[in-house]
Amino acid sequence: MDKQIAEMWADALESSEYSQGREYLCFNNRYCCLGVLCELYIKNTNHDIRENVNGTIYYDNQHAILPECVSEWASVGKNKATSFYERGNAKFNAEGMEVYFASWNDGEENYFNTEGTFPTIAKAIREHWEKI
Repeated sequence: MDKQIAEMWADALESSEYSQGREYLCFNNRYCCLGVLCELYIKNTNHDIRENVNGTIYYDNQHAILPECVSEWASVGKNKATSFYERGNAKFNAEGMEVYFASWNDGEENYFNTEGTFPTIAKAIREHWEKI
């Protein structure tokens, strides 16, 4: 992943600007960690890819995984043999684990013996940005 974008993403997750949500990139102004990355894409490219459908925000027709334009912008999975699904979920390997940000954010998995709160996800981004 691009280091500068990883830092921006971690900073945004640690800020009070975004409330954490589950299961959707953004639903009723509550964001998955990947939805925050989509918002950073919009702010930094001036390319608004949002569509609001009854409170669910679709980013370039995606509501649950990163759109390809965002993963390309952030260099998620760049130079790795990863599928669109793996890039869309911002998968990385660390400490013998396959870490999926969406599952961690949604409480389906606990990595590094922590829940997937925005501060713990931000810490993992800072420590493992090269693997994302």
